[in-house]
Amino acid sequence: MKLTNLNCPQCNGLLNQERDMFFCTSCGSAFAVDYDENDVKYTQLITEAERTKMLLQKDVNVMQTDYVLREQMARNEQQREISRQRKKAVKQGAAGIGMYIVALVISIIPMILTSVYLVRTLSRSSRKLDEQREQERTALVETVTEDMHFLENAVAGGQRLVDLRRQEPISDGRYDEDRTAIYRNDATIDSVYIIRTSGYNSTGLLLIYRFSYEYEDTGEIFTLYDCVELTDLKRDDYGYMVEEYFPKEGVHGDMYYTAYFDKDQLIREMFSAAKSSFKPEEIEIPDTWKEGRA
Repeated sequence: MKLTNLNCPQCNGLLNQERDMFFCTSCGSAFAVDYDENDVKYTQLITEAERTKMLLQKDVNVMQTDYVLREQMARNEQQREISRQRKKAVKQGAAGIGMYIVALVISIIPMILTSVYLVRTLSRSSRKLDEQREQERTALVETVTEDMHFLENAVAGGQRLVDLRRQEPISDGRYDEDRTAIYRNDATIDSVYIIRTSGYNSTGLLLIYRFSYEYEDTGEIFTLYDCVELTDLKRDDYGYMVEEYFPKEGVHGDMYYTAYFDKDQLIREMFSAAKSSFKPEEIEIPDTWKEGRA
């Protein structure tokens, strides 16, 4: 191989090759190449080398393109796999939630059924208890009305209470505070009522008594009415009325005599709207009890 100086023969400037021509970078002179046989072979070799280089570069480009495509396909496959895993996870999550809901429902249903059963049982028990209480009250009323010994003792106990309350002389505040009246110790049963109170289990007796006072100055006698209550009546294990009752005072009456001149007014006060839950029922008692002390 022969090395040739690539300087311009005119100005010794550098030559640049463009295809089959050379151009001076200094003076701009152009020169053609005069090829000989060896030059043609060299050119052919150079051309072949360049072609080979081009082919190799093409192969490299193809390989690079193929690599890029393979990388892109791998990334796409990876994205598809991620998407599949996400969908699978969503399905599994939905299935898990569904199973959880099913398990929750299965666990709640027995609780609901148990609650319904308990509510119904309690409701039935409550109805049975109310019915039992009503039967007991009815039986108690029947026992009270039939147990004359108990009633006689109750009436006598109420009379003692009335007597005890009225031993002190009282003043006639309606007209003259100095005018006094003396209790005549003659409290007598007038009527007996049995009282069933709505909403309560207790059953009681209302004993209405009449009695009289006498004015000291004139000897005038007047009659008053008052009542005694017997509450929480009970029967013993043998079905008889328990006589250990605890009588208590009734209404206080008017402001003058703590009693009433009018028996009907007393009854209205006891069974007024304030005690609308009372269900009174008068009990028949012997007339001899009403004629004097029993």
